[in-house]
Amino acid sequence: MEESIRALYPPSSRRRRRPPARRSSSSSSPSLPPPGRFTELLLEHGERHVGDWAAVASSSPSGGALGAAGNGAAASDPTRRMSSVDGRVRLCTKSVVFEPRCASRGIVRVAFADMYGPPSLVADGVGPSGGRGTVEIGAGRHAVIGENNVVGPYRQVREATEFRIAFRFSGPEAMVEACGSLMRGTGGVGAAVSFGGDLDGAPPTIPLPDSGGPESQDGDRADLPPFDRANFETVGECPLSPTLACSARTPLLEERGMAVVTDRALYFQPISAGLGATKETSTRGRPASWPHDTLVGLARRYDGLRDSGLEVYAPDGSALLTFDGPRAREAVLRLILDRTSGRRIPLPVLTDRSYVEQASELWHAGRIDNYEYLLVLNSAAGRSFHDLSRYPVMPWVLSEYGTGSEGGGDARGGEAARARIDLDDEGNYRDLSRPIGALNEERYKGFEARYESLLQSQGSGDGGSPLDAPFLYGTHYSAPGYVLYYLLRTMPQHMLCLQNGRFDVPDR
Repeated sequence: MEESIRALYPPSSRRRRRPPARRSSSSSSPSLPPPGRFTELLLEHGERHVGDWAAVASSSPSGGALGAAGNGAAASDPTRRMSSVDGRVRLCTKSVVFEPRCASRGIVRVAFADMYGPPSLVADGVGPSGGRGTVEIGAGRHAVIGENNVVGPYRQVREATEFRIAFRFSGPEAMVEACGSLMRGTGGVGAAVSFGGDLDGAPPTIPLPDSGGPESQDGDRADLPPFDRANFETVGECPLSPTLACSARTPLLEERGMAVVTDRALYFQPISAGLGATKETSTRGRPASWPHDTLVGLARRYDGLRDSGLEVYAPDGSALLTFDGPRAREAVLRLILDRTSGRRIPLPVLTDRSYVEQASELWHAGRIDNYEYLLVLNSAAGRSFHDLSRYPVMPWVLSEYGTGSEGGGDARGGEAARARIDLDDEGNYRDLSRPIGALNEERYKGFEARYESLLQSQGSGDGGSPLDAPFLYGTHYSAPGYVLYYLLRTMPQHMLCLQNGRFDVPDR
C-alpha cells in the first residue's frame, strides 16, 4: 500500500521526499520530446512534427512582401547571416524549423504564413557530404528560440530573410512536396495558407494515425501497423490483446501510438507520422514497457470528457495512456489484473473505493501523512500530474499562518511562529462553510450583482440561450492557464507554448 502511495508523488519531489524505490531495468516511460533541444512545445499549441533531415543552413537579408532589410540591428541579426551552420531541418504542420547543432545558436522557426511562397528547389544546389540538393525559403518574419540554450521568450525577427537549406545525406524532394501539400491544404483537413498573412480558415494538417475514432467490435484497429514482436523483452512472450490504438499524454503533448498486453508486460509503441511512412514502417523507436511484476498501481483516468484513460504506476514514475474508449481501457486493465492476481498483495486500482478506504485507515492510524492522503484523494477523483486540466489540488484550510508580529518579519522567526500555530483554535481556520470565491465579502457582492443581472435579463427575454444561463462564478479554479501560472518556474516551456512564445503580461 505504501509503495503505491509513494508513486503518487509529483516527479520533482518523489526522490526528495522518499528513498528511491528499486528501479527495474526493463521498465521505461514514453519519451515524448525527440532527442536534442527540439520539442513540440516550441511549436504552436496543437502543431505536430512531421519529419526531419540532417542539413546545413545559410541565410542572408533580402527584400520581400512583408518587409525589407531595415535598421542596422536587424540587418546584423545572426540568424539573418548564417554561414554553413550544421543542424537538422524539421517540417511541422504549420512551419519549418531549423535546429542548429551548436546549443548556443537559437532555433529558427519560420511559419508558413510568413513565407512568400512554398520552399523551392535550387537547380544547381548540391549539398555537402554527398547531399543531393538545396532548398530556398523566403520569409518576412521568423522566430528565434532558445538562444544560448536558455529557456526564454521567443525573439521575433521582422525582417525579410532568405534561408538556404542544403540537405546532407538525402534529397529534399520529399520535404518540398509535403510542405507544398500542407500549404495548399491538400495534406489533410484544412485550408490553404495565405502567404504573407494569416492562415485562412482552419490550419492545414497532415494525415496522422487516428486515435479518436469509434472502437471496433474487438478493440483492434485494422489501420494500425503490426506490433513488432522483436521489441518484446523476452523470447516466447505471448500477446494477450490485439493491437490497440492509444496515446501517451504529458502536459500539453500527445504521442500517438499503439499498445499491446503480453503475458509479461504492457507495451506502448509510438507511431510515426513522418514522410513516406507506411502501415508496415510507421513505428519508430523502442517501445516503452511496463513489466507486470514491477507495477505498483493502476488508475482510471479521463481523456478530456471521455472516461478512457489509464495511468500506469511503476516505482520510477507513471505514464498516462488514453484509448479509443472505455471498453478498450477496461480490457487492458482486466488483463493486467489477471496477470498479477498471484501476488501476495494484489495490484491496487487507485480509483477504486476499497483503495481509498484502506488509505483512510492508514491516515487515521498515522501511518501516512496529510499530504499523502490528499494525493490519494486527488488520484481517486481522477486527477493526475500528466493532465493540466485535472492537476492535483490542495485545500486551503488555515487563515492564520503565524506570520504576524511574533515573527517580526524575520524568516527564522516566521518559521518558529508557524511551528507554534494552535490547531485547536477555531480562529486559525478559514470559514469552511463558504467556498473560496465567497470569502472576500466585497468580491462576492460583485458576483451576486452579476448573477442578479443575468437572472433579470433571462426573465425579460433578453437572454434566451442556454449559454446565457445565470452563473455565480465564471471560471474554474483548476484550468491549464492557472496551473501553469503557479508552475512557471518549473515548466516555463509549457507557459511559452500557451502564450505564443511569451511569459504572459508582466504586470499580471
